[in-house]
Amino acid sequence: MAALVARLEADRAAGAALAAKDALVLRLNAQYPADVGVLSAYFLNLVVLAPTQARAPPRPGRDGRARAAAAGPLRPTLAPSAWAEGPCGAS
Repeated sequence: MAALVARLEADRAAGAALAAKDALVLRLNAQYPADVGVLSAYFLNLVVLAPTQARAPPRPGRDGRARAAAAGPLRPTLAPSAWAEGPCGAS
């Protein structure tokens, strides 16, 4: 892992244009240093979308107004521990 990251960083420092997946590997390695999961960028399908292509526009509710709209990264509204408890905290 360290050898791959060192090679990619050397290529970037030399001014070489990195492929999208190589740039993603460097970005993931910066967030998760030495994590072997960073290599998943090479075998998963990388799709790059423009900001307007990220999701379909929300469907309006009965009154014609949109119920929700997302801007920026989406985050879960419940903590993972709340998911395990079931509805209303019942186990």
